[in-house]
Amino acid sequence: MEFTLFYKGKVNDGKTDKKKRKDVVHDIRLEFHRQLTALRHLPPLNDNHKDWFECSQQNKLFKTVDKKNFICLVSADLKMYVDLHVDIFSAYKNRSFKDIDNKLKIIFDALQIPQKKAELPSKWTQSGKGENPLICLLSDDKLIYKLQVDTDYILQREFFKHEEIACFIKVKIKSNKYNLDYIDLVI
Repeated sequence: MEFTLFYKGKVNDGKTDKKKRKDVVHDIRLEFHRQLTALRHLPPLNDNHKDWFECSQQNKLFKTVDKKNFICLVSADLKMYVDLHVDIFSAYKNRSFKDIDNKLKIIFDALQIPQKKAELPSKWTQSGKGENPLICLLSDDKLIYKLQVDTDYILQREFFKHEEIACFIKVKIKSNKYNLDYIDLVI
C-alpha cells in the first residue's frame, strides 16, 4: 500500500524546552491522524480491515498510553515496516534548512504512537472529535526501514509563514512475512 502524508507548519528545531517540543510533535501527530482517518475509509482498509481500528487488547495494533487509546497501521507484531520518501520544502528567503536531522526526528516521533506518558502533552484530552482512538502510522519509528530525504525551496513568498516548512511523506508499507490477512496492504 502506498500513500502520501502532508504537513505544513513549524517544526521545532529541537533546541527549545521538552514541553514545547512534545506539543509540536503532538500537533503534527494530530495532523497525520486526520489524514490516516481519511485513509481508513478508503479501500482496502475500509473493506477488509475494519477490525484494525477496534480498541481491544486482542488487537495487536492497539496501545494505551496514559489511559489514551492509539492504533497504528504498521506494527512489528505483524512483521511490517515502511519505506519513506520525505520531501521537505522551505521558503527561499530562509536559504537554509537549519538542523534537518532534528526536524526529521520530530516528524518521525509524530508518525509513531507515543512510547510513554512523558511524550504526551499534559493538557491533551482525547476528545470526541474522532481522536479516540488516535491513529498513528507506526507502533515505533524503528520500523522505518528505508529513508530517502530531498529538500527544496518554494519561491512563492506568500506560501509560508515565518519558520514554516512543507513536508510530503510518501509511505510504502512492506512486510518481511506475507500474511493472507493483510497481503492487500503490503508492497
